[in-house]
Amino acid sequence: MNTLAIALMTLTITGHQTDTPRGLLVIERASVKPIRSIQVPARQAGPISEIFVEENQLVVEGALLAKLDDAETLIRKLAAEGELNAARAQAEEDVEVATAKAAHGVARAEVDDSIRVNALAPGAIAGTELRRQELTEQRAGAQVKVEEVNFAVAKLTVSIREQQLALVNHELAERQIKAPWAGLIEKVIGEEGAWVQPGDPVVNVVQMDRLRVDAFVKADDVAPYELIGKTAEITISLPNGRKEKVIGKVDYASQVEVSSKDFHIWIEFDNVRVPLPESTKDSAVYFLYRPGMAAKVEIRMDDSQF
Repeated sequence: MNTLAIALMTLTITGHQTDTPRGLLVIERASVKPIRSIQVPARQAGPISEIFVEENQLVVEGALLAKLDDAETLIRKLAAEGELNAARAQAEEDVEVATAKAAHGVARAEVDDSIRVNALAPGAIAGTELRRQELTEQRAGAQVKVEEVNFAVAKLTVSIREQQLALVNHELAERQIKAPWAGLIEKVIGEEGAWVQPGDPVVNVVQMDRLRVDAFVKADDVAPYELIGKTAEITISLPNGRKEKVIGKVDYASQVEVSSKDFHIWIEFDNVRVPLPESTKDSAVYFLYRPGMAAKVEIRMDDSQF
């Protein structure tokens, strides 16, 4: 069936169709759902030491929602910082290398002097003394190499201590429970002092500034690609029989049919923030549209606007 023929139908989820001059695809039953909703979990085991948010509070991405007790980790961080500072101090100055090189130079000079003296006055310096001086010079040369190795190890130790400190900082971050994205605190699940295990939910965050309407379309009468980008008017049922309309576009249409007759689509739209009385606590935020509300969808198949 081509697009022109589709434009002359009104389609409901039950499959009832009637001709219409408006070129609408009508879905009588749809529902409002959140685009994103997550129960933010603990990543480490331990007691919750503090919760920083309340229900119906908006948070930004990365906001600190709660944290687990981190006293022990903070102590290990102080120790790791001290070890890193000590390692850096050892790696900053090669004093031992310079001292060893100076001692080697003195020992080498003694040997050279003794050789010159014996050249002028053979036997003036006993052979045993000369061999002792040469052994001392060799030991001094070896000590230079030892100190150079020690200095290289000191530099490597700095890198190791930095990694150890980074690991402790990572453990501290893992004990902080943060918002993965901006949203509304729907529910605080955890309690201060309660012990949690990795994966236990602590705070439920829902995106409320933008929602979507989920609906199903008859697969026999329209293809998914024919709906993408089409303008849709959504009529949302509010309490007390009220209805409000919003405009959106079809953002998604499943290419895999969920049944032999229907496929899934959704339409995203901006939510409306409701002003509250001044007596309401400042952190509380409410929106006009909520997940679970019933909706009716009318899609313009001829690309015209509502």
